[in-house]
Amino acid sequence: NILTNVLLMEDASDAAALYVRAVLYGKTGQYELMAADATALIAARPDDPYARLVRGLASLMAGSNETAQADIRAAIELQQDLHVAHAMKGLADILGKDAESALKAFETAKTKTESANNP
Repeated sequence: NILTNVLLMEDASDAAALYVRAVLYGKTGQYELMAADATALIAARPDDPYARLVRGLASLMAGSNETAQADIRAAIELQQDLHVAHAMKGLADILGKDAESALKAFETAKTKTESANNP
């Protein structure tokens, strides 16, 4: 974490450092800090669907399903074929007790994964 902090002192929008630090915050249960770094990533790279997923994951882990769903939807809008986003949507749907939507999201994730693996 010291290295990422040094890199971010040099360039506060260093995407690689923000990603790494966000993941480290997540691993230690610091979901607000994880979300803050993901928000900085979104500001630096607004068209990056993975930044939205990182913030969505932070929200899911912090128990804010509605906020997570918004970021997951944004990631899917940015990149329709991003299978991990559809899988995360399924997880958020399960946590939101919407089994039908979850099943649909997981089926979409599976289809997108198969399409990516068999061009």
